[in-house]
Amino acid sequence: MSNKIENQELYDILLLAEETENLTEKFNLYYKAADTGNAEAQYRVGCCYRHGEGVLENEKKAFEWFGKSAAQGLASAQSALGFCYYYGEVVEQDYDEAFRLFSESAEKGNTFAQFRLGLCYENGDCGLEQNYDEAFQWYRKAAETDYNSKAHYRLGLCYANGYGVEQNQEEALKWIRKSAESGYKIAINYLSEISV
Repeated sequence: MSNKIENQELYDILLLAEETENLTEKFNLYYKAADTGNAEAQYRVGCCYRHGEGVLENEKKAFEWFGKSAAQGLASAQSALGFCYYYGEVVEQDYDEAFRLFSESAEKGNTFAQFRLGLCYENGDCGLEQNYDEAFQWYRKAAETDYNSKAHYRLGLCYANGYGVEQNQEEALKWIRKSAESGYKIAINYLSEISV
């Protein structure tokens, strides 16, 4: 198979992959595009392997495809690869490498990586000293999007406890409610426990 595909054909393949409901077909389309060196498609192939979507679950292959994509600078792949290093999935646990990958990805705007950096600073993970100011800043960046309910919750806790910011119960409830409204169970439980 020739891996020479013109830009329009590659775009069409990726669009078709996004639209199809058949997971095996989706995987095959992503693989065809990934074989050309397309970083987004390589990341998607890694996700398929990680979750067993359209192909048998295979963490090692997921790691390899994330690595190919991350080497090209794709933020979502850097974040996924950082996750592998953080938890020691398929690779020896390496907090320094996880932190490096999360940082690169977060600087590019990846909200998952921004959230992970917030956790690292809040908990003193990845060889870092606990730093609530940094944790708050990263949670705030991650929470600026509407789809990161965990970041909304953690930002709310920062306001509730005065971590990295002046304590403010009104702001705390605003962010925790936002998290709960998106279905995050821990935030829902938190609100029910304080009877709000």
